[in-house]
Amino acid sequence: MSTLIKAIKYILATIAILSIAFLSLGFIYPEVSFENKVLVNKPIEHSFLVFNNPNKLKDWVTGFKKISHVSGFPNEVGSKWALTIEEHGEEITMIEEITAYELDKLFAFKLENDVLTTYVEIRFEQIGSSTTIVVNNRIIGKNIFFKSLFPLFKSYFAEKTQADYEKLKNVIESTEEKQGNLLMRWLMGS
Repeated sequence: MSTLIKAIKYILATIAILSIAFLSLGFIYPEVSFENKVLVNKPIEHSFLVFNNPNKLKDWVTGFKKISHVSGFPNEVGSKWALTIEEHGEEITMIEEITAYELDKLFAFKLENDVLTTYVEIRFEQIGSSTTIVVNNRIIGKNIFFKSLFPLFKSYFAEKTQADYEKLKNVIESTEEKQGNLLMRWLMGS
């Protein structure tokens, strides 16, 4: 009987140690940060125009279902949008709030739901006749469980996001450049 009690104690102690170790990840790494980068063989104006076209989201955002207006105007700092994606058969809706916008240079936003808050800053840089898109991501769990879990999935998040930006690169490069699209440029804030 005492051997059984010792075994149970060791098992419970091991579970407690592993639980403490897991939860400590959330205190040591309260957020996950990573960068994505793609080089697009199109000019910056065209790259930004295609990126900022909500009708193209379905072509490059994995699981994209819809985006709908919540408040504010397109590309206005503080405007909010409800972004719905499908992941593993489940629809997830997140609120996107634009935090910075500069035509052809910068699009930044905060994406939030019950589980996490993500801060994304997307910079467009002219490299000759091409465009480099540099994306800085910060993911913060809403509670200690998710703060502890997300560091374990950092490479998954980075790879999944990189795959989406590679798809964006292909969408931009395969979209015909239309000269003189002045109305769309005006609507985007030029």
